Amino acid sequence: MSAAAVAAGRELGYVGAGTVEFLLTESGEFFFLEVNTRLQVEHPVTELVTGLDLVELQLLVAEGRPLPTEAIDPELRGHAIEARLYAGDAAREFLPVSGRLTRFAIDTDAVRVDTGVEDGSTVSPFYDPMLAKVVAHGRTREEAARRLADALARAELHGTTTNRDLLVRVLRHPEFLAGEADTLVPRAPWARRARGAARRARRDSLGRRCGCSGGSGRPPRRRARTAHAAERLAQQPARRA
Repeated sequence: MSAAAVAAGRELGYVGAGTVEFLLTESGEFFFLEVNTRLQVEHPVTELVTGLDLVELQLLVAEGRPLPTEAIDPELRGHAIEARLYAGDAAREFLPVSGRLTRFAIDTDAVRVDTGVEDGSTVSPFYDPMLAKVVAHGRTREEAARRLADALARAELHGTTTNRDLLVRVLRHPEFLAGEADTLVPRAPWARRARGAARRARRDSLGRRCGCSGGSGRPPRRRARTAHAAERLAQQPARRA
């Protein structure tokens, strides 16, 4: 894929930082998806495993200067994982949340934190509600996941609802740690139950607004219990290791 990405950039005559994205099949085949002519949100992952400063390299290229040798053939060291910490309610299909952050503290000695908020910041309803990119590096993928989960679990986040607990549970889930997680269709039974409960809760909410049954065929009490199960799953607090 790296060779194909470089070939695509040369064919386009592209100069600057960018990302070529592919879709990878289980058999190892890959197919072109798109080109992003900018730094990616995930660029700290590359920086942690290569030791390179991609922003600095982008400026060097813009000045017409050549890339250093270490940037042309970088050595990869260990593994890095990035989590996007959002002000959002996972129990309500990740509905964005606005409000004032009364406390925002993450241990920057353990992980890298790229953020633009602090204690007292206001999360506006007019922009993306991402609070921070939290990135951990380790000798192995499991070590990076453990460090990231621990740092998020111990973070002091008060004032708005966040997706922190969901991130921690995903990072500690055996299926994720085994590299078997699917970004398109969650395979784990709990994920399927949560998706189904969320759909039913949304349908029932629309039904109540229009005065109809919502089409589920279940008594209201049963439907309420199903919706509450999804909420409990998303709101279950993350345990400290």
